[in-house]
Amino acid sequence: MSGKVDLNSRNYTNSDIGEEDPRLVSGRKDAVFVQVILGVFTVMPIATGYMLSPTIAELQAGAELKVLLGYPLWVMIPVFMYVIEYVILLIYVTKFMKTPSLEARMSLADEREV
Repeated sequence: MSGKVDLNSRNYTNSDIGEEDPRLVSGRKDAVFVQVILGVFTVMPIATGYMLSPTIAELQAGAELKVLLGYPLWVMIPVFMYVIEYVILLIYVTKFMKTPSLEARMSLADEREV
């Protein structure tokens, strides 16, 4: 395709554009990081809750539930894990994710139109 490429339309292929947009590369890295964190913090609380929850036989034998802040321990530990997860993700998003400025986006679009 010769001439200008309208990046706002969907009528072009990646080969028409040329090199890969550096914003997409950094966005892909951020997306992979966030998905890995979410995957880990989906599995960990489920496993923790499963390991700490008493069996029916233990409860029938008179075992007492361990509690923290009035809730069973198998509930509270995953809750704390989720809070820690969101704090980590908020810090990552606010401190380490880079959003290109509007001027940078416009200059990149201008370069591609040539």
